[in-house]
Amino acid sequence: TVAAGASFAASAQNEEQVISVYERSRPDYSTPGGRSGSFLLKPTLGVGGSYDSNIFAQESSEVDDFIVRIKPGFDLSSDWNNNFLSFFANADTGLYLDNTRENYTDFNIGTRGRLDISRGTSLSADVTYSDAHEDRGSPDNIGAQADQTTFSTFTANVGFLRDESLVSFAA
Repeated sequence: TVAAGASFAASAQNEEQVISVYERSRPDYSTPGGRSGSFLLKPTLGVGGSYDSNIFAQESSEVDDFIVRIKPGFDLSSDWNNNFLSFFANADTGLYLDNTRENYTDFNIGTRGRLDISRGTSLSADVTYSDAHEDRGSPDNIGAQADQTTFSTFTANVGFLRDESLVSFAA
């Protein structure tokens, strides 16, 4: 039985060593953020560009354009030992150089939190609001309309977790 125990310990150790690249901690590449009291602010900014040879997704008359994309955002999260609260927002702005009528700004704003009731028991909630657009070439787009298809989404979730060592209950 000692050999079986050693074999089990070795296999458990090997499982801990096999970690996906995306799951590994990469402190050299993570943003340190700025501290404001017991909250940590992590702003982000992405800038890029792309070229589309057929922005209206039409076979008969193709129109090309260059698009500059700007993606600002932030995450303000608590750094508490118990409980958790976070506010976040991000945007995606597309600026067309020639066809400015196609410019868009999609955004996402929300909050999430967790209330620790006791060890292993917590309530969680999140609320998110989004404004977005449908690309002209999307299969869900309604064909050759004059304006882009825009839509808004509101989501709210509430959860309960009770963790009993080997068994967890979530609703």
